[in-house]
Amino acid sequence: MNPASDKPGRDRLHRRRQIVLGIAIVAILASVGGLLLSATIKSPAQLAAETRSPGLTRLTAPVQRRVISVSVMAQAVISKPEEVSMPASGAGRVGAQGSTEPIVTRVFRHPGSILHPGEAILEVNGDPVFVFQGTVPSYRDMTSGEQGLDIAQLQAGLATAGYPAGSDARGVFGAGTASAVAAFYRAMGYQAPTTSAGRKARHVVMVPATEVMFVPRFPARLLSLGARVGHVAKGSLVTVSVGRPSIRGQLNPGDAGLVRPGMSVAITDPVTHRAIGGTVTSVSHLTKTKGSIIGGI
Repeated sequence: MNPASDKPGRDRLHRRRQIVLGIAIVAILASVGGLLLSATIKSPAQLAAETRSPGLTRLTAPVQRRVISVSVMAQAVISKPEEVSMPASGAGRVGAQGSTEPIVTRVFRHPGSILHPGEAILEVNGDPVFVFQGTVPSYRDMTSGEQGLDIAQLQAGLATAGYPAGSDARGVFGAGTASAVAAFYRAMGYQAPTTSAGRKARHVVMVPATEVMFVPRFPARLLSLGARVGHVAKGSLVTVSVGRPSIRGQLNPGDAGLVRPGMSVAITDPVTHRAIGGTVTSVSHLTKTKGSIIGGI
């Protein structure tokens, strides 16, 4: 083998390899350059697409329905309702049943009961004692021909119970009022009391002062009775409380804007811890410190 004759062939092969390698390097550089150019050169449409804000998305979360409340604490003083009493002296139609003393013969409503207009409370000497609304106390027997505010109260009470006075003028005890009284007593299971009137001593319907009790307002609660059945009534025959107890409390001035009339309140007894419901009726914004509970409003 002649080495001299093989050298030109090896040189050509080496040059070919160098040429192929160069072409490959150029191709690689060209592709890399193309990629770089494509990454750095962007069309306006592409730039606008890339910078456009994303589309709307829907976010969901569970919804809870709640009442947001704030508790406001305050101290208060309870004022008892007004009390009204009917004296036992002279109660009942004394002598009507042979009795000379007011003896309780029957009890319809017991202490603690809520009284309603026209309701019978008890019997004295076999005659009923019932309650109507009115500011004028029962001070006289009411009968035909009588006039006055007490008659008007009687007529209003009868109408509330379902027995209107017909064509009688307000405050005038006429035939319509007499018919209403008779029907009212009959509905309670009694015969209406009568009295003699006029020269011919005719009997006319009446309402004895000892059988009707007028109270200023309702609701009314029966507090006590003057005696048990079969006993002589002494002192007050009937004592009732009218209206509801009122509570006057004082707030911290910083809580004044949180409380408004009509809001519900929980009233808790600090001794028994018993709670009852109530309603705010008024709020005063005058700050008082003298004799106050907490120096608030």
